[in-house]
Amino acid sequence: MERVWTIVLTLLAILVAHCAAIAAFCPPDRDIAPISGDNDDSPASFCDCHMAHTAPWGLPAVTIDCQGRELLSADLEDLLLPVAAEELTLAWNNLTSAPTLSANQHLRTLTLAHNAIASVEGAPFARLPNLRLLDLSSNDIATLSDDAFEGLPHLEHLSLARNRLKGLPSNVFSGLFVLGHLSLSENPLADFLSQENLFSYTGITRDLKTLQVAKCNLSKIHLDEDWPVSKLVLSSNLFQGVPDIPISVRSLDFGGNLLKRIEPDTFPPLPELEELQLDNMRLLKTVKADAFLSVSSKLRRLSLEGCRNLTAFDVFALGNSTRDEYPLPLQEVSLRGCRLRKIPAITFSRAENLTRVQLAGNPLTCDCDVEWIHDLDHDTGAQCGLPVILRGTLIAELDMEQFHCDTVKSWFYNILNGLIVFVLLCVCGVAIYFIVMRLKPSRRHAVQKLAMASPYARVTIQPNRAEHL
Repeated sequence: MERVWTIVLTLLAILVAHCAAIAAFCPPDRDIAPISGDNDDSPASFCDCHMAHTAPWGLPAVTIDCQGRELLSADLEDLLLPVAAEELTLAWNNLTSAPTLSANQHLRTLTLAHNAIASVEGAPFARLPNLRLLDLSSNDIATLSDDAFEGLPHLEHLSLARNRLKGLPSNVFSGLFVLGHLSLSENPLADFLSQENLFSYTGITRDLKTLQVAKCNLSKIHLDEDWPVSKLVLSSNLFQGVPDIPISVRSLDFGGNLLKRIEPDTFPPLPELEELQLDNMRLLKTVKADAFLSVSSKLRRLSLEGCRNLTAFDVFALGNSTRDEYPLPLQEVSLRGCRLRKIPAITFSRAENLTRVQLAGNPLTCDCDVEWIHDLDHDTGAQCGLPVILRGTLIAELDMEQFHCDTVKSWFYNILNGLIVFVLLCVCGVAIYFIVMRLKPSRRHAVQKLAMASPYARVTIQPNRAEHL
């Protein structure tokens, strides 16, 4: 009986402490609570608190939103979190260092984005062992200590994007045993990633599935090809070719780089690739035959939006096999914002499951090659660039007669044009022959010197009349 009462009293004590902590954040009569400021000279800062009731015997889950409250690091030094607090947002404040919060076993999400944190040192999150998501993006972080993320064995999502990191300590991520999503985008990491292998040097485990390294001015990167990464973002860097990347990648964002053409050897074999984004490649002009053959076996979505200089997309860019031999699983294609004039139906003829094509912004020539676009059952946004009379008109709004091509007539005109060109070449040849013959000296003339000081002059040689006597 005494043991039962002991358990009951312990639970009551925990409940009272939890209610007291909640009362510090969320008084019963309002949704916001002061977390600093005790007098008129120091105005209070407030947080929005939301409680979600769980089972009757459980503690209510608490979500605390303190963003945009102009909080300083000193305001959080002695802050006690409610026991069942699951999410804490401290974004858009004036924090200059990562706060060392009170111990909490329930906190799952901590957002510290858009502050002025300059470094992360001394394992500030070690008392939050069940943290799943940590957002440190959009700060001024230039350095990380070796133990910056110590004590976070369950962390799955870490964002360090938009900071000032030039390098990473050795094995800095080795204690993050289940890290699945890592964002390092918009950091000046070009020199570091061109020299060190990101995976082995920083101690990333093989549970990592998503890696984002966009806008880092990269021209080289070392990644193990056998690492089981599913999503890789390398967009808006300075790559002039596709580096060696893990063959397990299913989603690759390589847009905004400096490729001028895509050829059969541009992409390494990526047998698991399902989504390929090549948007906003301002230097890209040509996509050649078999350019996507090495990545097309499972490719479902292809995007080349905003490639303003792309004028040539080969009809066999996805390979020239027949539909029966090798059908494509392609479902979505976006060529919006390019400069293509012709996209024949054969280009995607092997894509039996194609359900969406985006072609807005291309100056297409509205002839028989675009009839297949008119027949699609969804809006492609395609417009006519030529002929001039149809410029700006949506292809979906045209009548079939306005761009219908008579195949017999087309063959006739092709043959006629060929004959005309042949006749013109013959006439030019005859004219050149007569001009050459006209300029050639006659056999009835010779050059003879008339005197020591006289110039050469033409002398007419008369036939020998003696032979007629």
